[in-house]
Amino acid sequence: MRTLVPTSLAALAFAALAAVLPASQAQAIPTDGDNILVYGNYSSAVSTAVSRLQGLGHTVTSGTTLPGDITSYDTVYFVGISAAENAAQEQQLVDFVEAGGGLYLQGERACCETANEFAERIVKDLLAEPDQLVTIGGLGDINGPFSYNTDAFGGHMAGVSDLVTNQQGGISWTGDADNIYMSGSPAYAIVAGWSGADFTAGTGSVIVSMDINWILNSNSAEHFNAFQTAMTEGWNTVVAPPPSSEVPLPAAAPLLLAGLGALGVARRRRRAA
Repeated sequence: MRTLVPTSLAALAFAALAAVLPASQAQAIPTDGDNILVYGNYSSAVSTAVSRLQGLGHTVTSGTTLPGDITSYDTVYFVGISAAENAAQEQQLVDFVEAGGGLYLQGERACCETANEFAERIVKDLLAEPDQLVTIGGLGDINGPFSYNTDAFGGHMAGVSDLVTNQQGGISWTGDADNIYMSGSPAYAIVAGWSGADFTAGTGSVIVSMDINWILNSNSAEHFNAFQTAMTEGWNTVVAPPPSSEVPLPAAAPLLLAGLGALGVARRRRRAA
């Protein structure tokens, strides 16, 4: 006589095994820096950005507006002098960064405060300490002499020639000086960036430049390369705590043991039969 394991017991064992296996992770935004979206309403800057990034070996999609799904991109460049995004699209960009993406935001001088306000709202939504960002824009024109911090953005700006702007606005930032790459007089930032531990989510990167004209310069490819590398590799990386030496008992262990025990009893009955 053969004793079959009741279906309920088999299901119990397999359910217990499934319970202690790690859940599969949702597909993360890729971080190889190859798939880029460039969008905005300044057509010459958009086309130049596309050309420079493609020349660096990247795959680039362009448009005038933010598409509904940006999760397939590594980085997104907003290259415009005004912003018409609604609250839902701003949240879409915040979510993109919090999922590990890189985001370039265009700021400008007093001509274009809607773009500055757009950038400020996004960065403040992301920052772990938003009060350190006083304002993006609203500071008038920032003049020279200009200074450059090669330690900025985790050192990714080292070895890059000085970024040249034309007429630029400013960013008032009271946090870490290494969040600022370029500054002027008065002592406000012209190019600033944040990444990793700067953000509540501990991941993603944002760079803001307060003049769009640098994109049109003949040497802008090297700055695109530095920005792109910084945003995809990130900096201020959140260090995970060391693993505990104790091995915790999984919550599903009692269920697993019960299921395996049931299988063992059934197997012994079968042999006896």
